[in-house]
Amino acid sequence: MRGQLQHIAFSTTLTEQPQQRTQQSERTERAQQAQRADELAEAVADQLLARYGVVFRDLLVRETFSVPWRDILWALRRLEARGQVRGGRFITGFVGEQYALPEAVTTLRAVRARERNGTLVRVSACDPLNLVGIVVPGERIQAARNRSITYRDGLPVTLPRTSEARLVLTR
Repeated sequence: MRGQLQHIAFSTTLTEQPQQRTQQSERTERAQQAQRADELAEAVADQLLARYGVVFRDLLVRETFSVPWRDILWALRRLEARGQVRGGRFITGFVGEQYALPEAVTTLRAVRARERNGTLVRVSACDPLNLVGIVVPGERIQAARNRSITYRDGLPVTLPRTSEARLVLTR
């Protein structure tokens, strides 16, 4: 009888240890996955800030990221807490949180103060700056290689297909 009790006690401790190790490894695995998800969300937030300067939910309509907005939002909040971005209302007409790079805020203020001079800028419809119907007023323009959008003082305009209009390409 005494030998049987020792055998049962020994086998119980052997079976508990692998379960504990499995639970610890599962917790570690989940923590690592959460860390990777946070790093990915922060990388996406950095990419969006580098591309647009100002980021808000409506801006992501054409983006195809697999990272959900809530994760990007948490990453932007962390960046704001570190002092790398600013949170606020930078572009009127949009609901929700907006985040901007400090240099984008300075540029937005300078553009708002600048007089309109009729500058024309042509952009490919495939360019991420094709924000007509999303941020810029107007009907959305499908992203196609053979299409372009011409902006006058930041607003989309339609120009006749003349040689002069085709030559108006600026940075």
